[in-house]
Amino acid sequence: WAINRRCLEAGIGWINGGTNEWHGEVARYDATGGACYECTMTDQMFARMHGRFSCGFRIAGATDVPMASTSSLSSVIAGIQVSEALQVVMGTGAGASPGFDPHLRPGQRLTVQLRPYRMHVDDLPWSDTCLAHPGGPPEAPVRVDRPWEVTTAVDVLEAARAIDPGVDCLAIGFELVTEIACHACGTHKDVLLRRTHTTLQAMTCPGCDAPFSFATNWFIHAGTPLALRPLREIGLPRHEWVRAYRSTSPDAPGILMELGGSDPLTN
Repeated sequence: WAINRRCLEAGIGWINGGTNEWHGEVARYDATGGACYECTMTDQMFARMHGRFSCGFRIAGATDVPMASTSSLSSVIAGIQVSEALQVVMGTGAGASPGFDPHLRPGQRLTVQLRPYRMHVDDLPWSDTCLAHPGGPPEAPVRVDRPWEVTTAVDVLEAARAIDPGVDCLAIGFELVTEIACHACGTHKDVLLRRTHTTLQAMTCPGCDAPFSFATNWFIHAGTPLALRPLREIGLPRHEWVRAYRSTSPDAPGILMELGGSDPLTN
């Protein structure tokens, strides 16, 4: 999901691979056309992505009998990924070499089944409501000329206002838990946690083991205490891309911003 977003924003294609016990798949995604990875994500996939925990015991033992097919199947899928990547690199662009031609078009998927043996290629469905598509040519991010360690949402919005004076909120690209509370015993705690990194211990009250309720945000608004916190404290790494928006026009494309200073190699 995150790789798909970054590649689409940068206009770079990528080859995805995945396996389970009995089948694997390789898909080619490209900003020039075809469905992207997020086009195929269901509501259940999004729910699982935002509901995963740091401990994996809840998803262990997915099969009744452990299978030894993972290593062999993953090797096959990895080999196909490398082969397809070479075909794309050598067979496209101005320096294309004769004899190289990608087997998969953008938005196509190759599925390999072991039980029974079968291989087939299908076209992944394009979603008109997919939020990952930039809706235009790839754009270069505006770099925030301030050290990453101390950069806040206020700094990012100030840099973005050189382009659009009306921007007043920052999309951070993930669901941030800012508050947990227990209605059973009254326990309250301010936190800064990615929703996908919330542990079981953080989700239940340490006093009475009742489930916590959450306050979450996808945006940081100007004028709030959160806007004054360094963005590294909420989990945004160096050179991360975020978008500045007008809160009155959340459906507008916004302004793509890069954290980390004016020089991406030294700041």
